[in-house]
Amino acid sequence: MRTTEQIRQQQIAEIRAQYPDAVAWYSEKTESWMAAPTGATQLFQAPTAVALVQQLNEHYKQYFQTPRPVSVHPTRHRTPDGARTGAVVRSMSPQTSRTAVPSKGRHKARRSGWFRRTMIGLGLMAEAA
Repeated sequence: MRTTEQIRQQQIAEIRAQYPDAVAWYSEKTESWMAAPTGATQLFQAPTAVALVQQLNEHYKQYFQTPRPVSVHPTRHRTPDGARTGAVVRSMSPQTSRTAVPSKGRHKARRSGWFRRTMIGLGLMAEAA
């Protein structure tokens, strides 16, 4: 004979298998089933697991039928030479020999602009036009 907890764990596993993007659980405190699905602005709450699945089903029907806004940051792809498509290519002046510049001990000279390049690469900062 299975316990109530075992039945709940099986139901949670079935919900997670059917809706892997939704986080679902049973709340002992409120004695209700809850879920946090992708794209929702609030938690879903239902008295039974079946009712929760119905809510998730309805939510995802609407979620996938709603047109999504176009991303502000277009997808960037690297070309074979390593440059990103759409990137502004600037000519660089030839570097002088590093031996002509006194070094700072045994540490490598730091590349300037690494933070900005990283932020742009993560999409957290826009490239200069």
